[in-house]
Amino acid sequence: AQGVGRDRQRAAPPMTDPRKEYIVSCALGSLGALGSLASRRWEKPSHELEMQLRDAHELNAFLETASLSVLQVSGASRKGGRRELCLSLSVSMASDADIGVVFTKRSTETITDSNVEEIVMMQTLHGAPLHSLQLMIQQLYAPLLLQDPHRSSTLDPKTQSTLEALEKAVSSAVQRGVSADDISGIMSPHDECEHWRLSSTGMSGRKLSSEDQRRAEEIWNVFQPVSERLRTLDRLPVAEVAELIEQLQDVLRDVFDLGYPEARMQHLILLLGSALDGYVKRNLSRCALWRDAYRKVSRLLREAAELVDALVGGTGRLITTFWAGKWRGAPFRDETLARLGARLQEVLSLRAVQHQLSSILSEKQVAEMRVGEVFQPFEGIDALHHSTFAQLAWEAAVKRFDSLMQPIERDVAHKLQERLTASGLRGHALLREFLRSKELMMQPIIFNELAPAREALLGQLLQQLDIMRDEFESRSGQYGAGMTEGRQATGKNLPEVVHQIVLARQLEIKAAEMLAAADTLLHDLQGMPRFQSKAQELHQYLNDHAQKHFAEWVDEVESQMREPGSGLCLQLKGQLMEVNKDDLTLKVNYSDRLPPLPRE
Repeated sequence: AQGVGRDRQRAAPPMTDPRKEYIVSCALGSLGALGSLASRRWEKPSHELEMQLRDAHELNAFLETASLSVLQVSGASRKGGRRELCLSLSVSMASDADIGVVFTKRSTETITDSNVEEIVMMQTLHGAPLHSLQLMIQQLYAPLLLQDPHRSSTLDPKTQSTLEALEKAVSSAVQRGVSADDISGIMSPHDECEHWRLSSTGMSGRKLSSEDQRRAEEIWNVFQPVSERLRTLDRLPVAEVAELIEQLQDVLRDVFDLGYPEARMQHLILLLGSALDGYVKRNLSRCALWRDAYRKVSRLLREAAELVDALVGGTGRLITTFWAGKWRGAPFRDETLARLGARLQEVLSLRAVQHQLSSILSEKQVAEMRVGEVFQPFEGIDALHHSTFAQLAWEAAVKRFDSLMQPIERDVAHKLQERLTASGLRGHALLREFLRSKELMMQPIIFNELAPAREALLGQLLQQLDIMRDEFESRSGQYGAGMTEGRQATGKNLPEVVHQIVLARQLEIKAAEMLAAADTLLHDLQGMPRFQSKAQELHQYLNDHAQKHFAEWVDEVESQMREPGSGLCLQLKGQLMEVNKDDLTLKVNYSDRLPPLPRE
């Protein structure tokens, strides 16, 4: 019996220590040493790393000895890129490439399974310690102590100013501690401005040549007007951010012309995109995207999309157009910010679809079809999270939304068909009616159901192109009509050349609008290639007409300005008008051709 008891005692599993389990899970989770990540990054699999840490002398000492206040668990880089788990009872990092987790104690109280979470604190380490300190102050302690109303009220003004001064001092020290080409410590657009401010004033801690010093001063002079607004970007109104983005195009162009490194410019563009991404998300967090009134949400989404498009498009034009031939690398685009822009448009389109249903259905029909429930698939999903990891959840929600919309779309398609038929509109006017519900029209079922109506619209638009050309040739006097015969004036008392150009431009814009709208609504129809060809031909014909009259006007005016007797020749001396002393009549000394010229 005693032998059996001893066997059972030997076979019993060891008791687990909840304190150790807490430290092990926190440390290995923070170091990426759990699950599939461990096999790619560590020399040992995750279960062996757990055993090594759980049985380590250092962990036992940290938990059992009140006077030991620090435990460091780190991953030291080895050959082949894999890491080795190391423990220490003091803080030290052999290399900036190493990663670590440091556990400290809030008190010397004995650590138990019930207080381990309260007594033990954890901080990760990676990279330069000074840079880590900068991030901790900027992103954790300064906001926590200075921006939180409750906590900031407990600090006296001297302590607050000291913390602000410490933040600035550490940021400056980080900038001084890196080489001129090192951008690892540049975490925001304002950091980049500070880099050039310190370099230009000789406070960077680096010895610069006279040429580099001069270049730094020139670059800082360009950055200086936008530096403060970049620092306070989160607090700026939308209109001021739009103005700032426009000004940044000139700033980026000017600094690049001063020899700004290409890799640094690419990094700065990404930082600007990241800052705008955060600004847009904070701005939109004030509203419920799926529940608030459409007018409010659509306005905020459009404003945000315009900001994103302005920055993505502006930097893209700089690289592909203004810096063509100077930009040595591959064409660069901030894809992350572009994804945000696409998501904003997608959310706006989904909201527009639901909103446009309300203009077609009665309140009773909206309730019966449960239109208000079509956004339920998006509950629990942040629509503005647009990374590749969040994309799958978003696509699944969109798919469920489309499924809920299908029965509604079938009913709405018939109502739209009836409304379009009853409207009596034709051609361009009917196209505008289609565009009023463009997002709804593009829903797959409605798009297909309205194919006959779209075919009829395409035929009318083809006829209208012929009518527009005949109208233009008649109003422009190409059928032999005189100055005021056979055509309507485009404006009051306009000179003939202005009438010709304005008339051509008006119809040219109309043709372009028709073509753009048809590309969206009618692109799948068989007659679309013919319409595109005909519309482009008319557009080019009108453009050539306007360019021809403009060129002829320029040649005529320049010729008259060279001929002394033409009346337009520039005369710097003499009188414009004089009074005849004999009969007191007023004599005008300039040509009748001069007054119409400014109007033209």
